[in-house]
Amino acid sequence: MAEEMIIVHNLLLRLVNSAWLQAFNVGTSSLSSPEITRNFLHYTKGIIDAIHLRHRGEENIIFPAIERVTGVEGFMGNEVEQHRGFERGLEEFEAYLNGALGGKEKYDGDKMRALIDGFMPVLREHLVDEVKTLLTLDRYEERVVWDAWFDGTMGEIKRHSMKGDGKVRTPTVLISWIWESNDC
Repeated sequence: MAEEMIIVHNLLLRLVNSAWLQAFNVGTSSLSSPEITRNFLHYTKGIIDAIHLRHRGEENIIFPAIERVTGVEGFMGNEVEQHRGFERGLEEFEAYLNGALGGKEKYDGDKMRALIDGFMPVLREHLVDEVKTLLTLDRYEERVVWDAWFDGTMGEIKRHSMKGDGKVRTPTVLISWIWESNDC
């Protein structure tokens, strides 16, 4: 399961890095246009949606399931606390994106980078720490076959995302990963 988490974490880091790297080019280069800027803002909003999706799915489905299997209440508590550590920065960034998309904010690549820089150190640390915690699950191998458990849990996440029940909503950027990882 840690290997799967590493793949998702790497995807999220690369997505955020792509927004950070392109923030200056969008809106300023000779190839830029209002349409390109708007598309970039939607792309970046999709990244933030993916991060929110991931952490809601963890807190609502994955972490409680891990705690049930291990029998250790609060096993993933540190990870939930770390989510709280970067939520404010994500919310500020999302508010800026929504404002820019709604015409209330002017696009500003410097501001985008500063907002990303505001939450990324904590998010990056969390993504590393979470994998370290998951690697300790091998202590519970006598209770569960983790590969089968993970497949079942991902199936539950997929069912929730397809139902649109409010627990999990899948941004476009992650749909192909979910389908590929579950052989759909």
